[in-house]
Amino acid sequence: MLKLNSIKLKILESYFMRRQMFQKAKTEKIIGNLNIIIKRII
Repeated sequence: MLKLNSIKLKILESYFMRRQMFQKAKTEKIIGNLNIIIKRII
């Protein structure tokens, strides 16, 4: 039972890490797109 819980924790941790990285990448992409738009306007 204890071993199963630690495996579950590891899966959850890796899932959240990937989600955070995905969110970060998405945010950076949006910021990059905004910079391109701003440069076009100026």
